[in-house]
Amino acid sequence: MPDASATAVLVLGAGAGSRYADGDKLSTMLGGKPVAHHILQVVDGFPWAQRIVTCRDYAPWTQAYAEAGFTLALTEDVETGMLGSLHRGLREISQERVLICLADMPLVPRLHIEQLLQSAQSCAAPVIASVSDDYRGPPALCRTEYLRALPLAGEGGARSLLPQADFVEQPAPAFADIDTVNDFETIRQLFNAFSV
Repeated sequence: MPDASATAVLVLGAGAGSRYADGDKLSTMLGGKPVAHHILQVVDGFPWAQRIVTCRDYAPWTQAYAEAGFTLALTEDVETGMLGSLHRGLREISQERVLICLADMPLVPRLHIEQLLQSAQSCAAPVIASVSDDYRGPPALCRTEYLRALPLAGEGGARSLLPQADFVEQPAPAFADIDTVNDFETIRQLFNAFSV
């Protein structure tokens, strides 16, 4: 297993979910568990130095994160967007490098996290991000000093750092995320197909 002992993991789960029917996409059941628990299952087996998840409230899905040793970083103002959620998580982190994951990405394979960590052992880039087809973004290993320099609010997360990034590829649809009910239905079909 690649060494994660000097790296923090930060799962971003504090989005407003305004495009999803009831706004609670992370609690929607997929394969017998909430959407938010899929990325938890993927990252839980690594010996992270710190574990943080951002959340809007202490919804039932956060209990599994607490039981897995995650600090629940309550995001007071969802209007600050993904950057606000990112900075809220960073307030809990003292490590020089952090793995950023999204709670609404249930198809990320564990192998990809291993590949990101392995790449970090020989890569000096400030960001090692994921790439698939026309997607570039998290999960991404980032130097925290670069993240702390980002604006305190706004959407797009750390996208402005991508020109400085190296990339680890994974075939689609590994990085599919859920914004709408239609997105969830597409992912549910993919999940069921992979599970057969």
